[in-house]
Amino acid sequence: MHTFIKTKGLIFLVVFILISLLLQSCEKDNSVEFPSSLKGTWVTDELKYKNRYIDIDELAITLGTGKGTSNTLLIDKIIKKNKKPMVEWIFLCKNREGASIEFVIIHNSDHDGNLLYLRNMKKIKWRKVEY
Repeated sequence: MHTFIKTKGLIFLVVFILISLLLQSCEKDNSVEFPSSLKGTWVTDELKYKNRYIDIDELAITLGTGKGTSNTLLIDKIIKKNKKPMVEWIFLCKNREGASIEFVIIHNSDHDGNLLYLRNMKKIKWRKVEY
């Protein structure tokens, strides 16, 4: 009887360790470092978005509204998905009110890194402005 209890306890311990390891692997942090190729100011030649811009740095994404105002999203986490020749950058951000926002940029590495699209506006090309 005493050996049976030890065996049962050992089985329980092994199962507990396996479940713990499985849960840790499911919670893996898939965030990446800030993509330096995206740093800078981006504009489009689309008339509908005249005077608008996207300014990206390590801490925030600022969206120029074209009315002299802007919206700033503070970056919490960045996730990268390769979709050759494109790279999808998912920025998990917070707005001024603290609400969570997912801002997705599709970056085309075939054009010297100087072209990007927004996931919800795939037909509009944004180009990097060099100062």
